[in-house]
This record gives sequence, C-alpha cells and structure tokens, in this order.
Amino acid sequence: MRFRLATSIAVFIALAAAAPRRASACGALPTPYFTLIGSVPADGAVGVPRDLGIVLSARAWGYEPEGSAIFPGFVTTSIHLFEVATDAEVPLRSIPWMSGLPTAAWYPVAPLAPRTGYRVEAVLADQGAMPAEVTGPTRLTFRFTTGDELAPALEALGGLAMELETYDRDVFDCGPCGSGCVTAGTVRDVRARITIPALRGGFDQDGYRGWVAVREDTPATFGAPGEPDDGAGIFPTVYVPFAPGAPTIVYAPVADLDRSYRACVSLGAWDPAGHMPSVAPVCLDAMRPSDLLAAEAPPGASAGCAVMPRVSPDAAWVAPLALALAAARPWRRARRRARSV
Repeated sequence: MRFRLATSIAVFIALAAAAPRRASACGALPTPYFTLIGSVPADGAVGVPRDLGIVLSARAWGYEPEGSAIFPGFVTTSIHLFEVATDAEVPLRSIPWMSGLPTAAWYPVAPLAPRTGYRVEAVLADQGAMPAEVTGPTRLTFRFTTGDELAPALEALGGLAMELETYDRDVFDCGPCGSGCVTAGTVRDVRARITIPALRGGFDQDGYRGWVAVREDTPATFGAPGEPDDGAGIFPTVYVPFAPGAPTIVYAPVADLDRSYRACVSLGAWDPAGHMPSVAPVCLDAMRPSDLLAAEAPPGASAGCAVMPRVSPDAAWVAPLALALAAARPWRRARRRARSV
C-alpha cells in the first residue's frame, strides 16, 4: 500500500515534475508535441503599456491532462521582438510563468518607445515531424502598438495573513506508479491557511504568479522576479498563479507537528513584465501544531499517521516546490533546491 499526494487544482505543476520519475520507473511517457494557441498582447492590440510582458500559450498534444506538460521545458522556443518601422530587434528576458495551460513569458529589458508598432515572431523548434492527429501552428506572428504610459505600479491591497487549522485529510491507497488511487479514509491533521492579499496594477492581462514560503523564525526573502528563495522551509514552498483584484487562499501541509516554533510567511509575487509588489511578511507566535489536535481529540485518540495531504477542493493554486521545480529546467537555483527538498 502506498500513499501519494493528490491535488485537485494544480495538476499542471505536479504532473509535469513527476513525469521524468514515472517514465524511468513505470515505462516511458510520450513526449508531447506543442502547438501555439494564443498570445498576450493579442494580435492588433493598441495602447499597450511600454513595459509589457509577452505571454505565449500552447497546447500539449499527447498528454492528459493537457496542462501536465512543461512548456517550454520540452521544446525549444525561439521568440523575437521587432520594431515594425525599422525592423530593429528588441532584446527580451524570459521569466517563469507556469499556469494551468502550458505557458511561457518574456519582457523587454527596457521600456519600449511610445506610440510605436512592434512585431513578435515565435517558433517552436526541434519537435520533429508533426504527428497526424496534431493540428495547429508551431509559428506565431502578431503585432501590437504601444501607448504613452508605463503600466501602473503593482501593489498589494492589504497584507498577508496565516493561521493554522485542523481539517480532515484524505488518505489514498494507490497502485503501482501512483495509478488507480482510491480514497481509503480520512485523518485529522493540521495545515496552514494562508491568505494572499488582492493585487492590482502592473501588466495584469494574464494575472500574476507568486511563491509563498513559510520559514522558521526568519521570513524568507526573494530576489529577481520568479526566483524562489534558497532557504529550507518548515512547509513546502508553494507556487501560486492568481488573478488580479481578489484575495487568494492557499493551503500548505504542516511539518514538525510536535515541535514548538514561530512560523513566518512571505510572498514573492510578479507579473509577466517583471514587476514585483512590496508585501510585508507575517510571523505567528511560537506554538506546537499538535496542540490544536489535542484540544479537539478525545482522551487517548491518535492524530493518525503522517502521510501527505490532498489539497482541498476550495483551495486556490497549491503545489509543493519539490514538484514544481523538478521540471523548471531553465533555472539552476531552482533545480538545485528541488533536489534538496
């Protein structure tokens, strides 16, 4: 009998990271074939902020669910930005941008000129012959025109909040390679409920992304947009895609139930243009998480065995760092950390 983590929402990150391990232990998985299905900005967009982000979305053929394949981790993505009038190329910088569909993002290293037309040319290369069942382009060209202004400042409408709570964690019985999982029961456990404040501003046409990190005593710090911190946490670091204008709830499993510690939560958020808001970390008073279980359990009752919890259906986007980063090949620090978790 084996128990595994299952998520109800963040399957893209979890399954993408698990794929290389499953391929070696349980038979090779198919290599997805990608086609391009959309862009931000849209073709013909006008009044685009001069410090924009460029987002490509793709379809991964041969993977179920569709969002379980990392893009551009499986395929070489060539993208170029040109000023239409002069055909001069504008340098771009890539930025992590995972979500429920295969997506990737870049942004200009400097703000673009005002009231100027630009052309984006993107190509998915090195995929070999297109399978017969695949339809859709592997090349995409689109144009947009900038406005006069930069994007508004990216800001948080409130602060972070965190509390520890008890809940009924599902326990799963899974077959070989994590297949055929069935619910075998529930057990009372403790998790962190983290509220990310609503964000607004920045280049928000494809929402925002963020890392939520819980550390012991000293809050985590974040450097460049999209980079996770390097510290080892008492909870798994969580990767969170979220929409502008509304708070986001994230649940994280709790480690070291029987030890008293001071938990501190930090948020490193960004938009596809590389803007980051300032959000102050929050620290709880020192406490022992198992005391919450003891307060509600009958005398002599056990809190149950320690297996990884399933994300609640009402949770927003939740995925452990060890899973999310295992597939994020472009970032060496991320790879190094995933191996250490």
